Amino acid sequence: MPPDDCYVRCFDDERRPRLLRVPAGRGLALRAAIRELVADLEVAVVATMATEAYRRRRATIAQGLADAREAAVAALRELAATRGVAVLVTPNGFALSPLVDGAALTPEQFAARPESERQAFAEAVESIEPDLAGVMLQMPQWMRTLREQTRALDREVTRAAVDQLIAPLRAAWTEQLAVTEWLDALTEDLVAHAGDFLEDDGEAEPDEGAVAAAPGDGSGLRSRYAVNVLVDRTAARGAPVVYEDDPSLENLLGRVEQRVDSDGVHPDVTAIVPGALHRVNGGYLVLDAAKLIAQGAAWEALKRALFARQVRIESPGRGLGLGNVFTMEPEPIPLDVKCVLIGDRVHYEALCVLDPEFAQLFKVPVEFDGDVERTPETTAAYAALVDSIAADAGLRPLARAAVARVVEFGARLAEDAGRLSLQVQALSELVREADHDAARTGAAAVDRAHVDAALAARRRRVGLLPERMLEALAAGRIRVETTGARVGQINALTVVERGDARFAAPARVTATARLGEGELVDIEREIHLGGPIHSKGVLILSGFLGGRYFTEGALRLRASLVFEQTYGGIEGDSASLAELCALLSAIAELPAMQSIAITGSIDQHGGVQPIGAVNDKIEGFFDACRSRGLDGTQGVIIPASNAHQLMLSQDVVDAAHAGGFRIWAVADVDEALAIVFGRPAGVRGADGAFSPGSVNDRVEERLRGFGRTKV
Repeated sequence: MPPDDCYVRCFDDERRPRLLRVPAGRGLALRAAIRELVADLEVAVVATMATEAYRRRRATIAQGLADAREAAVAALRELAATRGVAVLVTPNGFALSPLVDGAALTPEQFAARPESERQAFAEAVESIEPDLAGVMLQMPQWMRTLREQTRALDREVTRAAVDQLIAPLRAAWTEQLAVTEWLDALTEDLVAHAGDFLEDDGEAEPDEGAVAAAPGDGSGLRSRYAVNVLVDRTAARGAPVVYEDDPSLENLLGRVEQRVDSDGVHPDVTAIVPGALHRVNGGYLVLDAAKLIAQGAAWEALKRALFARQVRIESPGRGLGLGNVFTMEPEPIPLDVKCVLIGDRVHYEALCVLDPEFAQLFKVPVEFDGDVERTPETTAAYAALVDSIAADAGLRPLARAAVARVVEFGARLAEDAGRLSLQVQALSELVREADHDAARTGAAAVDRAHVDAALAARRRRVGLLPERMLEALAAGRIRVETTGARVGQINALTVVERGDARFAAPARVTATARLGEGELVDIEREIHLGGPIHSKGVLILSGFLGGRYFTEGALRLRASLVFEQTYGGIEGDSASLAELCALLSAIAELPAMQSIAITGSIDQHGGVQPIGAVNDKIEGFFDACRSRGLDGTQGVIIPASNAHQLMLSQDVVDAAHAGGFRIWAVADVDEALAIVFGRPAGVRGADGAFSPGSVNDRVEERLRGFGRTKV
């Protein structure tokens, strides 16, 4: 078990508080014992100094010095009298006056005396001035002697009380060498500041170096001898684990508060505030990498602490270059901690590249999956997690159907029907919103309808743009056809992301083809709206055409592709299958069905590859078709490799069951061509030709025609 860390005053240098590490749970006991010691001493010392014996000894000291002073003054008077001078004691010191017939003259009487007598008096005064000066010089020494002897008496009394009261404390901490050494220093400091136990009653003068009380504290003694239990592990059970949500410099390494009153800044160990590294010492510190990196000074300080294996608290005044500000530099604390950074891969890679010291400190990278396989065991555990979220938050219980709906939501988050997302925060927010809907309807438990209502409310809150797009589609401001057939035109699917929400919408892809020099023009790329991945997808189309059709000669083709009515950047290759179908439609002059939307990327051999956001894309085209009326011919072509990810909304599922909407899963281009053009795609026979009348045959025949044409 890690020890308790305590700071106490260093009596040799008050700017450098001393560290005491005591067994776990004993720091508070030490603090209480010192408080009790000081309180008892305040009573014991004051009581002793109120006794008759103490007052008698103090009076004896004062009387002895008073007698010595009176004797010196009497000797001076006798000497002065022999020379006709009277020594008078006034409130302001000594005064000299002529002495005639044993009586001192007044100034008026002296002024009336003959000049010769006045001159003789001046000479007499001058002769005794050295003796007078000697007596006057002795006066401060007598006062210092009085103070020193009084202080010595106070220390004697205080030491007797301290020795008696501190003996049990020493015995209790005899096995802690650092504590007993500090108790020795404490004893000497208590004795040295014995006068602080008495209030200023007009008799005793304050000791030099006496401590002023801390602001808000009525006792300078209690402030001076306070024990600051920086970390108390009384309730600890094993190694501590701390997650610091705000990893600023002060929150990690602690700080020294500046406590100022009318007398200025005072040293006070209780002004030392611990940081996360103090609380987690001997355990595990968890930090968010992104938040830590944002705090540049904190990141550098954390590295210094980990390399040095100690926590050093620096005063803010020092960091700001304020040399006149009173600062404390507490003794560093040995550090034994396992630091865990959590964050995205991008932060890990950035730290590896930009900070050479990162790999020296964080040697064990671990990746956690964002979802788990959906098995009966994990589904049961997931359901238990959902129930625990509601129970921990004090929400209504979830009915079996409601839990099942949340599990479906988890699969949708994972974008895979065979996996479940581990985004616990998203699950928690859904459960809370469903509970709110249950409360609104007065239900005792959350049912599936409440979860569906919560999901619908979410879609409404971020659904303004999708609604406007559907309105534009219905009004014809965005031209997308969902019925009939067109040459060189096909419906692709685009995804729009806004924060953590996203939705899909159809986009019209058009293509043209004519005789040329083998050019395939990507209009988006030409005007710098196409991203590199999209441009790569279009170039793959060129490779596919050259590898499949008219291989005995060069392609004499000039074709162009474009996304119509798009005014922003286009990125990604998930529309390359749709672009290929539009291109082949333009080459073969075959009309493509407009009731079908296509998503999927292709390789140079015509294989259809998976894409992202498949559920959103299907639902986006479904909404567009539904707004115009479903006729049973509409649907979406998706890659077969995405089929296991389908977690569609209930209205899409219901429409598919009723035959009003279809979803086709294809593994290669030919499967998509047969669906889009309503005729076989065609395969090459033994004679090397495609099946007559097939899509591929029409494409190749047109390309051969381009090749035979003379320019």
